[in-house]
Amino acid sequence: MRFILSAAVALLSLVSPSPTFAASPDRQCARDANVTARTCAKECISTQEDSLLICDAGTNQTLALCYKGCSTDKDTCLKPFQDTVKSCSDTCFSTNDTALTACESGACMKGVLDCRICKLTAKLARFECAQSCVTAFEGNKPARQACRNTFRQCLKSCKKAS
Repeated sequence: MRFILSAAVALLSLVSPSPTFAASPDRQCARDANVTARTCAKECISTQEDSLLICDAGTNQTLALCYKGCSTDKDTCLKPFQDTVKSCSDTCFSTNDTALTACESGACMKGVLDCRICKLTAKLARFECAQSCVTAFEGNKPARQACRNTFRQCLKSCKKAS
């Protein structure tokens, strides 16, 4: 028991308590950016490549409109997956904010060690929750890949039609 307590104290010494837990717009923006970066790094590279293809249409308005239509269709296809991840991560952060508020009104009143343990436990739960969002998103890879494949086929058909 003493070992567990000393390990917890050692871990807690690495974590400094946050002075406030109210979600500000900047904090929410940073959260959204972190979740997006973690969950779609590979897709972002693909999106950049797709954008470059669309830019290649140049002054050919018919080709540019066709490419734009393909891009809109791909975005529509991927939106349910992105919405699911956002909703999942929003739930994680909301639950975490509630847990941290509970720490402030409960464990933090008992002492510094209790407060830090409570906050560390809440942050660990948030991390595990966010990881489950990422895992669920990655589990939909075949469906997301189908969206991208359809998009690429659409681009090819645009080139043939122009």
